[in-house]
Amino acid sequence: MAIIAVVLAFLPLCVPLNLIGTVLGFVANRRIIAAGGRLRGRRAARTALWGGLIMAALGWWVWLEEFKNNPGLGANIAEAPKQAAANMSTEHRVVACECHDTAMVRTIRIT
Repeated sequence: MAIIAVVLAFLPLCVPLNLIGTVLGFVANRRIIAAGGRLRGRRAARTALWGGLIMAALGWWVWLEEFKNNPGLGANIAEAPKQAAANMSTEHRVVACECHDTAMVRTIRIT
């Protein structure tokens, strides 16, 4: 669990996963302490705990700065699905279909 916590804690610019890694590091540290020396990975658990907090704070700061520098960024992200749906004509919808027997991906045009 401590190794998974470290991986999640140190993903760059992914604040929710950094926080999940922090919580997993805390839980892993508690389990290791409760095991009385039978479990290993205390250093990894502590690294995930503190590293996750630091990476979450840095990621949060970077995202806030990005939204400050590009004020229309948030509006564009929220409007993207609506614009994509509006741009798709009713005559030509493209649907991806996966064939499981041949492991090929095909594109079908529905008219």
